[in-house]
Amino acid sequence: MDRIIGALERAKTTDAKDLATAARVTQGSQPASAYPTGLRPAQHFELHRQHLEAVRIVTHNPEDPRAKSYDMLRTQLLQTMEASKWRMIAVTSPGAGAGKTLTALNLAISVARQPEVPVLVADLDLRRPQVAARLGINPQTGLRAVLEDHVALTQVVCRASFDNHDFMILPTERGTSRASDLMRSSQMNSVLSELKKEAKLKLIILDLPPILTGDEVMSVLPHVDCVLLVAAAGSTTKSEIRECSKYLGSTPVARIVLNKMQDAPPAYYY
Repeated sequence: MDRIIGALERAKTTDAKDLATAARVTQGSQPASAYPTGLRPAQHFELHRQHLEAVRIVTHNPEDPRAKSYDMLRTQLLQTMEASKWRMIAVTSPGAGAGKTLTALNLAISVARQPEVPVLVADLDLRRPQVAARLGINPQTGLRAVLEDHVALTQVVCRASFDNHDFMILPTERGTSRASDLMRSSQMNSVLSELKKEAKLKLIILDLPPILTGDEVMSVLPHVDCVLLVAAAGSTTKSEIRECSKYLGSTPVARIVLNKMQDAPPAYYY
């Protein structure tokens, strides 16, 4: 934690830009996916490059200079997780606006470009779900319906494709004020258990809400293998990082990402 605090002290404030989410996406048909997992996707979406780039999701294009740091992060994380036999990583931040969802999606797409590394990203930010909107897709249903006992998990998992690659998504279709209760529910425990049973999924990325905005993250931490903590230069404070460390004491922090660095070329610092 001391290294990230030092990086925050050296960082200059950068104005955050609003991310556009209005790009249109074409929903594909629902063919039998070649994706090697028992969670057969209920919907298939073809992602559009123009939309991804508009919202700063860049790792679909390995030639984009902005993708390099995410690719380095991907390789380091995969090596760390394989060595520790970890598969489920939680992506969170101290507060809102640090770029945790953007980091989770860029990481997932970077991993999806790797051969034989099936990846799923799940939107567990039940108050403010953003994964589907950032990708430009509009799933018919999602995790909230599962947690409210309306549908089964197998009915909401989606497949997203770009170029000749694909990955899986567990979207949350709309926010809820009952996020805390749903995150601590037996239904959520069942969802996480089902995801872990999918042995062919090499990486499961959980996009969680910020740690310091409620108790939702604390409810899920016992189920995950490790955490990727995302901080923002110019807005995340040293006291927030120290406060987060109290809650993450028993959960390994695989990496700490520092977003919105104005002067440094890399997209993260660890």
